[in-house]
Amino acid sequence: MASTSSLFIGLTGLNTHSRKLDIIGNNIANVNTTAFKSSRIMFETLFQRNLSFGTAPTASSGGINPRQVGNGVGIGAIQRDFNNGSINATGDLRDLAIDGSGFFMVESNGSTFYTRAGSFRQDTEDNLTTATGERLLGYGVDDDFNLITGQLVPLNIPVGRQTIAEATSNVSIVGNLDKSGDIPTTGSIIDLMSSSLSGPTVLGGGFINSTTPLVNIDDPNNPGTPLLSAGQTVRLTSDASKGGGALPEADLSVTATTSVQDLMDFLEAALGIQDTGAANPDGSTPGVTVDPTTGVITIVGNVGTENNIEISTGDLRIIDTDGTTNLGAAFETTQVAEADGESVRTTVSAFDSLGTSVLVDVVMVLDSTPNSGPVWRYFVESGDDTDLDISVATGTLQFDTEGQIDPLNNSVQVTIDRMNTGADTPLSFNLNFLAENGQTTSLATGSTLIGLTTDGLPPGTLETFATGDDGTVVGRFSNGAIRTMGQVVLAKFSNPAGLVDQGGNLFTTGPNSGPAAIANPGQIGLGSVIAGALEGSNVDLGQEFTQMILTSTGYSASSRVIRTTDELLQQLLENPDTIITLISGEHMVVKESMTEIVRRSIEYGRHLRKLSALHTHGRVLSEDGQVDIATVGGLAIAAICCFLSILLGGGNPIGMINIPSVIVVFGGSTGAVIAAFPLAKSLGLPSLVMKAVFGTTADPAVIIKDIVKYAEIARREGILSLENHIEEMSDEFIVRGIKMAVDGTDPELIRVIMETELEAMMDRHMQGKMVLDQFGKYAPAFGMIGTLIGLILMLGSMEDPSTIGPSMAVALITTLYGAIIANAFAGPIGDKLYSKDQEETQLKTIIIAGVMAIQSGDNPRVVESKLLTYLPPAERDAFLAEQVPEWVVTFGDLMSLLLCFFVLLVSFSEMKKPREYQKVIDSVNEAMGFKGGMGLAHLIESANNSMVSNQEERARRDGDMRSTNDNTDPNIEGRETLVNVVQEGARHAIGGSIMFEVGSFELSKRNQDMLRDSVAPKIRGLNYICPVVGHSWGLEEKRSGLGFDELGYRRAQVVKDFLVRECGVDASILRVESAGNAEPMSLSANSGGASGSNRRVQVYQTGRTVSQTHPDPNFTGADN
Repeated sequence: MASTSSLFIGLTGLNTHSRKLDIIGNNIANVNTTAFKSSRIMFETLFQRNLSFGTAPTASSGGINPRQVGNGVGIGAIQRDFNNGSINATGDLRDLAIDGSGFFMVESNGSTFYTRAGSFRQDTEDNLTTATGERLLGYGVDDDFNLITGQLVPLNIPVGRQTIAEATSNVSIVGNLDKSGDIPTTGSIIDLMSSSLSGPTVLGGGFINSTTPLVNIDDPNNPGTPLLSAGQTVRLTSDASKGGGALPEADLSVTATTSVQDLMDFLEAALGIQDTGAANPDGSTPGVTVDPTTGVITIVGNVGTENNIEISTGDLRIIDTDGTTNLGAAFETTQVAEADGESVRTTVSAFDSLGTSVLVDVVMVLDSTPNSGPVWRYFVESGDDTDLDISVATGTLQFDTEGQIDPLNNSVQVTIDRMNTGADTPLSFNLNFLAENGQTTSLATGSTLIGLTTDGLPPGTLETFATGDDGTVVGRFSNGAIRTMGQVVLAKFSNPAGLVDQGGNLFTTGPNSGPAAIANPGQIGLGSVIAGALEGSNVDLGQEFTQMILTSTGYSASSRVIRTTDELLQQLLENPDTIITLISGEHMVVKESMTEIVRRSIEYGRHLRKLSALHTHGRVLSEDGQVDIATVGGLAIAAICCFLSILLGGGNPIGMINIPSVIVVFGGSTGAVIAAFPLAKSLGLPSLVMKAVFGTTADPAVIIKDIVKYAEIARREGILSLENHIEEMSDEFIVRGIKMAVDGTDPELIRVIMETELEAMMDRHMQGKMVLDQFGKYAPAFGMIGTLIGLILMLGSMEDPSTIGPSMAVALITTLYGAIIANAFAGPIGDKLYSKDQEETQLKTIIIAGVMAIQSGDNPRVVESKLLTYLPPAERDAFLAEQVPEWVVTFGDLMSLLLCFFVLLVSFSEMKKPREYQKVIDSVNEAMGFKGGMGLAHLIESANNSMVSNQEERARRDGDMRSTNDNTDPNIEGRETLVNVVQEGARHAIGGSIMFEVGSFELSKRNQDMLRDSVAPKIRGLNYICPVVGHSWGLEEKRSGLGFDELGYRRAQVVKDFLVRECGVDASILRVESAGNAEPMSLSANSGGASGSNRRVQVYQTGRTVSQTHPDPNFTGADN
């Protein structure tokens, strides 16, 4: 007898194969998941029941093996495959892929995760993050863009936010200095205040000297009056020049103690006169001096034409304390000599630490031409030096007799003060006359000098970044700078399979993964990083499909174990006092106390069998109908082909008939089916064949048409009206769904009930197909059995050799019968049943979708479009072709008809009297051949009536229907008509709805624009009454403390005031009304009650004029 343990052994098979199917399904579902790693499940045997451990062989007997009975199968391991997936280019440099081993490190809320999915993006703080917000970890950089290794931080790439600049450290100047030029003889010589015969004097008498205070100098134009007073300013204007270029403006503030020496120092610094350590060739010394015997101040400049200083009278001015120039007092100047000698000037640009451009003038003057080679003196000046002195460097450069610069003395250190600029001070850089790609020479040809290169950078903003193979993140700035922004690191594990999957492509360390070894890409066996690419999934679909087939087979076999055990246990119940012999050899008597345990085991087995059946493919139809021509025709073709093959082969079809073979194959297969299935299912085999031949399925297109028709009825007359059409419905499944919808059943409950019925039908069909499948499976086997029987009988009577051939043929006929039954009967019939089951499943799925759409109140056109998606493209096109009305064909081109219809509607909109309106409609109907209710008037009026009835139905169901003399607003559901038919007593919406915040009466900028641009132009200048209707939302009453009507009225008044005050609309045509919450704007057709979108005001136009409402011609006010 059976043991209940076999039930649970079969259950272990179901559980393990179900888990394997879960793994396979997960792999297939993630075939396109970035960097997904597939898994596989490994089975293992469960603990064996030892009946005997066996014995060792002895001298007198052999050994005995152990006797063990298994307890089923379990899950030994679930292993993840960490082999690389394919690398696919994306073009986005933020995407990273790992070519080789390793994991990116990310963190969130202090926890570290590991991932292979490198689809990174930047958040609002410029951190590189995953799609779920985890930040990418790596090494950051300091202020000088040097990597800070040893500490992992979130990588931050502030694109568009980080700006850098760099101070200049080297400037290269190249050119030629003409050694054949003139040696200078003098510098510029300028006398100040030399017009007086006796020179400047001091108040009270005597000539000035270096210590004389400026406030004591006598004004030569106004003797006895000081030339300068404390608080005034001596200003060297930019009209003064040096080398033909303007000098920077400079000021000297005069105090009571400011002396003539202070003035001379000021002039020397402002003019950039440099002390060369020797007198000029004419004997004068560069600088500013005063002659104490004459009081004349003399300015002596440096030699070289490019150092020539020119100061005219008025270039050195006196500025009063109020900022005005003292025109009555000035320093008179006399140009005594001009600088001469070969020289050349160039201007180069350097950058301070803030990236500010600093202009530097370099003047080269031929100093001498000794036998060792020319000597040139350089003068370096900068007006951007923040102290008063513009001179910053001077010195000499030696060239050899071939005009080449001394390689050991070819650069100059330049220092420029940058005080109070915010930049580092001083700015120091090398001025190089010998560069890698050029040098300065001194040959007998014209002098030229240019700035070749300047390092340092102006301010630049980070524009983009890229990641190298080694993980280095490099940023490019708008000024051309390239800087290291960070370093992506990878983690390596000794056992990646030990990582714990946390979902979202993230892993964490597990007990068996080992710690993470962190290094740069390419180190310690880690892979490289590829920017602009992502790693694909490593799922092998071919392998997964193969495993799916094997898993399905194992699952079905395990379910067969449970079913067989169930049948044996049923026999056990019929003999309650049966003695059961257990595998262990013990005996157990089934008493009444055991019955309940066995009964529950059987029920559990049946439950498992049902679960197993739901995973088996193939379902059968159960409806009867007309003959299926394809089934009958296909079987007939197969039979005819077999018959012809026998004739064409020279055989006799009658010879193929063998009654014993028929009995073996048909009888044996039928008996096996009866043994494999309950008797009722086995005896239903003939009916299955009849269903395959005669079973038909309704046309989905017809069902869709019916559902759309019912949707139109529900839309026009309300869903309750469908109760009157129940008898017209031909499909019982539709009837049951519509009845539940009409009765107000919860939508989710309707769906569950109908889908449960669909699943039950599919289960019944599946059971029926299984009977046919098994019949086809057993037929070849019994065909082979019959053949073996024939061969045995043939070999038993070998006395007459002439009978061997016929006997062999008869024996093989049985195999032929088995093959024909399996492949020409059972197989095709079963597949036909499966095909019809799919058709009926699709049909009922369409019905479920249609009933739910009707219940939710969807637009009939939306319902039709939704249901047509279930049809193949060819059937869908055929369905749509059938929907074209005859009147469209009659009038030809659809666009022409639409244009005609539009013109007619515009014409009708001008008719204000219903009688004239109807007269025109009747004449158009008669001219176009419309009869009865098929004319244009019918189309227009039916649409209007449908809209009104829909609104009344919704209001009736909400229990808040209010009486009104006006037609319903077509904008209630967000629609606005393009052409409005204006009749007396009717109203139509102008523009869209003006929405308000909860409890608010303020117009937003968007609403003001809508009123100004869309509403006011349409009603400005009209003489028709235009109601302004306010609406409110159900919850606003509690929040604002105002009633529904009061909320709507106030909002309408706000809109009216704006139209009158801001848009110039005549107040006499506007009427303020409130609809409260009685006309909710539904977001969907089934949304009952007031909607949150009902916080609105709508402006309408009616067909009534102001004079009709107020006959008094002098009336100018409004009703409200």
